[in-house]
Amino acid sequence: ALQVKPRVSQTLIMRGFATRWLLLVALSGAGVVLSSSGCAAERAGRLINEAGNKHLAGDQEGALRLYEEAARIDPTQPAAPYGKGLALRAMGRTGEAMDAFRESIRIDPRFRYAYTELARTQVERKLQREAIETLERGRRAIPSDGEIQVQLEHLKGLPFAETAK
Repeated sequence: ALQVKPRVSQTLIMRGFATRWLLLVALSGAGVVLSSSGCAAERAGRLINEAGNKHLAGDQEGALRLYEEAARIDPTQPAAPYGKGLALRAMGRTGEAMDAFRESIRIDPRFRYAYTELARTQVERKLQREAIETLERGRRAIPSDGEIQVQLEHLKGLPFAETAK
């Protein structure tokens, strides 16, 4: 039998590693790696970690269900709506993804990953001015965060295109 091996570019491989690394860093930064105190927080943390694995494996529906369950169990956890936003965006549901990232920011205004992913989603929808405003809010909330500053400076250097999809 003829076996066809798919070609995967080095860029896609590196992007996959970067995505996996950023997701794990963001989730651990939110304190969900089972170090949370309390039974509900621990259950939510386990669900968020499991959802992250599903997300990275391409099972966005499964990840979405687990992120939503984690949010019900521990509504104080910013990683649940953040992960939900990642899954929704991967499914092409960018409007809902932006709402989820905003919810993550509402829960924890110092959760930088929600600002950067909200801004990224806004740029994807050609909402560059809104993305700049999002990053400026993030910079005010977390003035010491160099990544937000770098993304803000980069975005301000791009031409504006303000039509939403």
